[in-house]
Amino acid sequence: VKTLNIPVICFPREIKNYKEFCDIVKPDVVGIDYNVDPKKILDEVKIPIQGGLDPKILLSDKETLKKENIANVAGDGAVSMPPTAKKVKK
Repeated sequence: VKTLNIPVICFPREIKNYKEFCDIVKPDVVGIDYNVDPKKILDEVKIPIQGGLDPKILLSDKETLKKENIANVAGDGAVSMPPTAKKVKK
Protein backbone atom coordinates (compact mmCIF):
# COMPACT_ATOMS: atom_id res chain seq x y z
CA VAL A 1 0.00 0.00 0.00
CA LYS A 2 2.88 2.37 0.80
CA THR A 3 4.23 1.94 -2.74
CA LEU A 4 0.88 3.19 -4.05
CA ASN A 5 1.29 6.36 -1.96
CA ILE A 6 -1.91 5.63 -0.02
CA PRO A 7 -1.99 6.81 3.63
CA VAL A 8 -2.21 3.98 6.15
CA ILE A 9 -4.13 4.23 9.44
CA CYS A 10 -3.53 1.39 11.89
CA PHE A 11 -5.80 0.50 14.80
CA PRO A 12 -3.72 -1.85 16.96
CA ARG A 13 -5.63 -3.29 19.91
CA GLU A 14 -4.30 -3.81 23.41
CA ILE A 15 -0.63 -3.31 22.58
CA LYS A 16 1.87 -2.19 25.21
CA ASN A 17 4.39 -0.27 23.11
CA TYR A 18 2.99 2.10 20.48
CA LYS A 19 6.44 3.47 19.63
CA GLU A 20 7.78 0.03 18.77
CA PHE A 21 4.63 -0.74 16.76
CA CYS A 22 4.97 2.49 14.75
CA ASP A 23 8.71 1.95 14.20
CA ILE A 24 8.04 -1.51 12.74
CA VAL A 25 4.77 -0.98 10.83
CA LYS A 26 5.36 2.69 9.87
CA PRO A 27 1.72 3.82 9.61
CA ASP A 28 0.83 7.38 8.65
CA VAL A 29 -1.64 7.61 11.56
CA VAL A 30 -2.20 5.36 14.56
CA GLY A 31 -5.44 4.85 16.45
CA ILE A 32 -5.16 4.37 20.22
CA ASP A 33 -7.37 2.53 22.68
CA TYR A 34 -9.46 4.59 25.09
CA ASN A 35 -7.52 3.22 28.06
CA VAL A 36 -4.24 4.69 26.73
CA ASP A 37 -3.05 8.14 27.83
CA PRO A 38 -2.84 10.20 24.60
CA LYS A 39 -0.30 12.58 26.17
CA LYS A 40 2.10 9.67 26.70
CA ILE A 41 1.67 8.49 23.11
CA LEU A 42 2.24 12.04 21.78
CA ASP A 43 5.66 11.99 23.42
CA GLU A 44 6.49 8.55 22.01
CA VAL A 45 5.39 8.68 18.36
CA LYS A 46 6.02 11.33 15.75
CA ILE A 47 2.91 10.75 13.65
CA PRO A 48 -0.70 11.88 14.13
CA ILE A 49 -2.80 9.87 16.58
CA GLN A 50 -6.54 9.45 16.80
CA GLY A 51 -8.84 7.90 19.34
CA GLY A 52 -8.24 7.61 23.04
CA LEU A 53 -11.85 8.48 23.81
CA ASP A 54 -13.79 6.33 26.25
CA PRO A 55 -17.05 5.66 24.37
CA LYS A 56 -19.00 5.90 27.64
CA ILE A 57 -18.19 9.64 27.75
CA LEU A 58 -20.47 10.16 24.73
CA LEU A 59 -23.43 9.13 26.88
CA SER A 60 -22.74 11.86 29.43
CA ASP A 61 -24.02 15.44 29.65
CA LYS A 62 -22.64 18.49 27.79
CA GLU A 63 -20.67 19.76 30.78
CA THR A 64 -18.81 16.47 31.07
CA LEU A 65 -18.10 16.52 27.34
CA LYS A 66 -16.69 20.05 27.64
CA LYS A 67 -14.61 19.05 30.64
CA GLU A 68 -13.19 16.10 28.72
CA ASN A 69 -12.32 18.34 25.73
CA ILE A 70 -14.26 16.21 23.29
CA ALA A 71 -13.87 17.12 19.62
CA ASN A 72 -16.85 19.08 18.37
CA VAL A 73 -17.99 19.01 14.74
CA ALA A 74 -19.90 22.14 13.79
CA GLY A 75 -22.49 22.40 11.03
CA ASP A 76 -19.97 24.10 8.76
CA GLY A 77 -17.57 21.17 9.01
CA ALA A 78 -15.17 22.94 11.38
CA VAL A 79 -13.64 20.69 14.00
CA SER A 80 -12.53 21.72 17.46
CA MET A 81 -9.86 19.29 18.62
CA PRO A 82 -8.72 18.46 22.13
CA PRO A 83 -5.35 19.93 23.17
CA THR A 84 -3.64 16.54 22.78
CA ALA A 85 -4.52 16.29 19.07
CA LYS A 86 -1.81 16.67 16.45
CA LYS A 87 -2.60 18.47 13.24
CA VAL A 88 -1.77 16.68 10.00
CA LYS A 89 0.37 18.68 7.60
CA LYS A 90 -0.83 18.63 4.01
